[in-house]
Amino acid sequence: MRAYLTAFLSTLFVLIFLPEVFAQHVRKSRFDTGIDLSPAAASERWAEFASARLAGDYCMTFKIEHRPRRAKEVYYSGYMLGGERPDGTYTRVHIQQLSDATNSADYILKSSPNGSMVWKFQDGAFVEVPKADWLKPMCKGLVYSPFDLLMPYKFWKCEYAGAGRIGQAVHLYNLKNPDFSGIIVEVALTRDFNAPAKISIIGASCDKTARLGSVKRIGDIWITREASAKDDISKDSDILRFTAAKFGLNWGMAPFLSSAKKEVELPALERL
Repeated sequence: MRAYLTAFLSTLFVLIFLPEVFAQHVRKSRFDTGIDLSPAAASERWAEFASARLAGDYCMTFKIEHRPRRAKEVYYSGYMLGGERPDGTYTRVHIQQLSDATNSADYILKSSPNGSMVWKFQDGAFVEVPKADWLKPMCKGLVYSPFDLLMPYKFWKCEYAGAGRIGQAVHLYNLKNPDFSGIIVEVALTRDFNAPAKISIIGASCDKTARLGSVKRIGDIWITREASAKDDISKDSDILRFTAAKFGLNWGMAPFLSSAKKEVELPALERL
């Protein structure tokens, strides 16, 4: 049986869609081991994670609590919607600082093994964001970046680093790509769910750690309820909490076109 799983932000905005039947299966199956995987098994596990797909279109609202090391907390809210399309996974994101309506941002992201892309709304239209800017904060003051949400490293060549434990059993992978020179991504996939428990992005201009927090079951799927991202240099951190959701939608392509309007009419959502 195929797992429908995706991870968006680490971490970062991490969404997990995992049928309960599959969850029960993997707990008792070939992944139930604490020893290092063989090269073939390690590659298979990563390929399964990287190729996982969403179980239909969705919409979710969220809040972010930004915790500066030496200042008061700053609060943001927003929404995320997305779905699978023939040419990739599309995500639409809106973020706004609650105490400053002028500090907001809107993005469209496309994740694909054939090439990922990021667009940001500015000057009345969605404009493509160069890769050099993917690691910059999504909204002024935040730790989260488009890179975190897009997770382009899912499609990079990976190096298996062995089994480990970070509060739970995990398998560790290291990833590099010449398009992001000087950046190393370390991913810890949980042994039981093959989902990212921890993602570290390390480089001269970026040093952050994202972690999966609590999860919640809705019907026959599991979603991430809370996740966090920490800037390991400044020690500032973001705490992400999803507040409401709706699944089984049909957005079509309209919200994900570069010609799309800035505003999106959201459906009625169920509180989490």
